[in-house]
Amino acid sequence: SPQDSVSFTARSRAANVSSVLNITVQPLANIAQDPLLPQGALVLLDRKLLDASPLANKTRVSPTFTVLQQPKGARFVTSRGPGAGQRVDSFSQKDLDEGRVVMEIDHASGSQSGRKKDEARFLLKAHGVPPAECVLSFYTSPYTASEVYPATLLRTPSEVTDGPVLTTSSPGSSSYGKAHVSRRGSFWSIFIPIMVVLLLLLLAAILAYYLIRKSKTGKHNVQTAASKPKNGDVASTETFRKTDPVNNIAMSNMDSKDTDPELLQHCRTTNPTPKKNQYWV
Repeated sequence: SPQDSVSFTARSRAANVSSVLNITVQPLANIAQDPLLPQGALVLLDRKLLDASPLANKTRVSPTFTVLQQPKGARFVTSRGPGAGQRVDSFSQKDLDEGRVVMEIDHASGSQSGRKKDEARFLLKAHGVPPAECVLSFYTSPYTASEVYPATLLRTPSEVTDGPVLTTSSPGSSSYGKAHVSRRGSFWSIFIPIMVVLLLLLLAAILAYYLIRKSKTGKHNVQTAASKPKNGDVASTETFRKTDPVNNIAMSNMDSKDTDPELLQHCRTTNPTPKKNQYWV
């Protein structure tokens, strides 16, 4: 039991006094103190709001939160698995660390809009220790994009202006309370597709310019030179026309009286015999 009492009586010669000693178990947990949360938002229930890790370190087991009283303007639901979106009445510290539980805050109507106080009551239990009641009290107000909320917002109201929502950990929260940024209509989701389209247009322009230039220039007609026969090979076609032997002019002896002696040494007196594949022309 989270509470107990002991009755006792103190006696003396002068008088007898009776009284009652009330015992209340205090939860060994870190609980956010009156955080401000936006109406119509989906808030992750993590160590920024509930943290029973001190009790888990003492007992070496994962403590369990049993919901004794749901908030008036919100509800605890599951965020993962086949039962996502269903109401939950009990969850463990491990479920909180794995992000399996969220708090869905109702939208406020026109007459009910404004700052309102709400709370949820839990029974925190762990093996080997008495249970303890804990209360998570918080305020809700209409969503404001410029407001810094001490919680992790998974969803913001759809009717608000698009913009970044920065949530930071509240004082005294654990190391899990890192800054979380939620963006609606993210700048990058618009910028990246535009850059891809511009890149494709640039590539198309370069390709069109190359094709147009190639069509104007045309292909060059290159004549392939006939291959020359290798040394010792005979060409397949003869480049000189053979002459009729009848038209051959026989070389005759020349009178060497009036001939230059230097010239005579370069002259032959007889026709040399042609070698193979050779003939006189």
